[in-house]
Amino acid sequence: MAKRVRVRRDRPAAPAMALALAVTMLAVYLIARSAPADGGEAALAGAREGRVTREIELAGVEVYCADLGCCEDDVAARILAASFAPRGAAGVVRRDASGWHVLGAAYALEADAQRAVRQLAERDGVTAQVWSLAAAPLTLRITAPAADIDAIAAADAALTSQIEGAAALAARVDRGEVGDRSARTLAALAESELEAARTALAQVAGAAEDAVCASLLDQLAQLADALGDAARGSDAGAALSGRLRSCQVAAQLRRADALNALR
Repeated sequence: MAKRVRVRRDRPAAPAMALALAVTMLAVYLIARSAPADGGEAALAGAREGRVTREIELAGVEVYCADLGCCEDDVAARILAASFAPRGAAGVVRRDASGWHVLGAAYALEADAQRAVRQLAERDGVTAQVWSLAAAPLTLRITAPAADIDAIAAADAALTSQIEGAAALAARVDRGEVGDRSARTLAALAESELEAARTALAQVAGAAEDAVCASLLDQLAQLADALGDAARGSDAGAALSGRLRSCQVAAQLRRADALNALR
């Protein structure tokens, strides 16, 4: 009778199976860690690198202007403005619900504007009133590379500085503290500083599409162009100071409008 041969198949013990599974999972994890990140993850990592979150404040506007007259239409207002420009007035035309205003100068304090209005009446027989405009400061919370945030802050600082500088230069021309040629040179320098700030801001990624950056770019460009015109023009004396005041007043109005639009 043939003998049966029995083959014994031993099953591995449970602890041994668990150890093998753990080793396998560890190997898979290490391989995955060593593999390069896919395109989406790499882009996200690159975007996060070097980004910070900071708050910056765009300075507000509070301006009081000597209003030389309110006209029913734009044409009449510009004719009136042209008659005042050679006498040192800004001659900026601004429309509101009451009509077209011809603004002669802008002041940070209402008392200074009231004093200018009184002087116009006493010295020149011009009936004027105070016209005001305000826009509160705007606080921005920005997450971006630090260099981009610095460029935005620097652009705003350059803009506000050169607005004030145009007013100060006009006053110095009126007082005879600076000659016409020197004033035009200073206007050219101001134009260069504004262009430098605008160029730096334009390097910020997506600046043209971002509402804040686009607004600052436009304001910088317009003030730079206006000061450049003053620098390369032939105005002298009161006409030159009037042109410089025009740069200041127009820039103040644009800034107030921009701040209110960004809220």
